[in-house]
Amino acid sequence: MPLQSASNRETRRAYARLIGVMVIFALLLSLIIAVIVTFVSRLIRKRLTLLHAGTAIIASGNMDYRIEVDGSDELADVARSVNAMTDKLQVITQQLEHDLCELRQMEISLIQAKEQAEAAARVKGDFLATMSHEIRTPMNVVLGMSEMLLETDLDAAQRHFAQTMHHSGRALMGVINDVLDFSRIESGRFVLSELPFSPSQVVTETAHLMQMAAEEKGLVLGVAVDPAVPGFVLGDDGRTRQVLINLLGNAIKFTHQGRVDVSLTPYPPEPETLLMRVMDTGIGIAQEHVGSIFDCFTQADSGITRHYGGTGLGLAISRRVVELMGGRIWVESWLGHGSTFSFTLPVRIAAAPVSWLVPAACAEPTPEGNLRILLAEDAEENQVLFDAYIAQTPYQLVMVGNGLEAVARVQEETFDVVVMDIQMPKMDGYTATRQIRQWERATARAPVPIIALSAHG
Repeated sequence: MPLQSASNRETRRAYARLIGVMVIFALLLSLIIAVIVTFVSRLIRKRLTLLHAGTAIIASGNMDYRIEVDGSDELADVARSVNAMTDKLQVITQQLEHDLCELRQMEISLIQAKEQAEAAARVKGDFLATMSHEIRTPMNVVLGMSEMLLETDLDAAQRHFAQTMHHSGRALMGVINDVLDFSRIESGRFVLSELPFSPSQVVTETAHLMQMAAEEKGLVLGVAVDPAVPGFVLGDDGRTRQVLINLLGNAIKFTHQGRVDVSLTPYPPEPETLLMRVMDTGIGIAQEHVGSIFDCFTQADSGITRHYGGTGLGLAISRRVVELMGGRIWVESWLGHGSTFSFTLPVRIAAAPVSWLVPAACAEPTPEGNLRILLAEDAEENQVLFDAYIAQTPYQLVMVGNGLEAVARVQEETFDVVVMDIQMPKMDGYTATRQIRQWERATARAPVPIIALSAHG
């Protein structure tokens, strides 16, 4: 029994030692694991910090930076992927910078081209203004002198020569006006006004203007204005007349017998729109030419140009003018059965101008025998023409050659009317008119009527 008890105690001590060793081993293992975990976590945290710092540097725009890659684990793979993505982004960025540089160069080139185009347009506009003045001035003198010549006693041959000269001059003036108007439209210098006018008056006055041409060919010229047409609208009456004169002139030119009619009505398909029509019983237009009749330098066929003359610009200009006014123009025609030209005119109803509301009785009487006229005109030939016209009247004409002299004469003498050329040396008509108006206001004088004189059209 004593031996068995001793053996049991020895066994228990062995178990106790084993348990102690195991506890110590477990503690050491836990410590080792803790150390390893701490080391690994610190290593991972350090690499994650480096990875985050690297991506932050790249995100800030430094495409040359690359993250250091150490090892072959997942974090290293992430770092390699970030570096590969940075390489691609750098290539894309460089391409974008190259493209942006090209865009900037293109923008600079476009700005320069725009400035050059604007400068060219200004030069072209100045050229057109000069040409308009330099061509129309002598043509106006030729037409004026031929008219005065026709009013004198001439034999049959002399009258025939004078009439031929006058008709040819008018034809040449029409060609000049068409070319200059077309060039003005093309250069963007064709300006429209927006003032109150009576559309019915425009139609009736234009028809009256063309009445003599129709009667010379034995044609009836009819006018029809719908009562529903508003009394006054806002728009450009001058350009509306221009289109009507062109359409009526063509209708009379290409009609040998029968009639020409012009009508003005509202246009129900489009609100606040008027419809103007010019109908004739003339030669008509073949269907294959109807679609191109409004093209530039186009007539129905080459024989028309030889037989009737013209530049082929009239209808092209009319179309551009109508489109600039917001309308449209078209034709319905059959060869040998006449034509109908129609165009729409968008309008806004307006009140009657003040000049229409003032009774005629309220106007001051016009002096008849002692009317004094001041002509400010630098062209000697125009002065001769004016002097010849006024010489047939009881009026007194005083002539000066520039705006400075005009201002001085108005301040020194009393005139009933001033005819002021727009383009003159030393001082133009606009500046002279402003100075005259300023002087009148400063001296509390009644404003003298000033009529602008221009060959610019």
